[in-house]
Order: sequence, then C-alpha cells, then structure tokens
Amino acid sequence: MVYWLMSLNKEKMKKLGVFVPYADFKGNINEALSKLIGDLKKFGYSNAKNVKPEQVKLGWGEHVCAIIDELLNLELYRREF
Repeated sequence: MVYWLMSLNKEKMKKLGVFVPYADFKGNINEALSKLIGDLKKFGYSNAKNVKPEQVKLGWGEHVCAIIDELLNLELYRREF
C-alpha cells in the first residue's frame, strides 16, 4: 500500500527508481523493510528517520498507520483536496 500511495505522485516517484518486488528479496524481510524506509526518506516522508524496521515488520500498528496517514495527506494536499 505504501508503494502504491507513493506511485500516485509520478514526479516524486522518479526519484525512487524501479520498484523491487518483495520476491526479489528472497524472504529477507529486514532488507526489504530497510529499502522501504530508505524509499520513504527519498520520497520526503518527514518521520522516516525515526522509523525502524522492527516497528513496521508486523504490517499493523501505530507506526504503519502513521506512514499511511502521512502519505495520504501528502497526496490529498498535492491534489488540492
């Protein structure tokens, strides 16, 4: 969901390069999460420096919701909603 939300902004998405599917990480979830956090930093997510892989590993909770909320707010602001 995070990559989909980031892909809505084509201009910023160019900075991230090609999306790498999870299968390419061969089950190494920590490496995949580190890439996700790095991509959030490149995208401009303000709290990316405070996010740790352990906090988003489960895929639910306060940190995951905060990421999704911020990305939704950025997209709505970009669309002048």
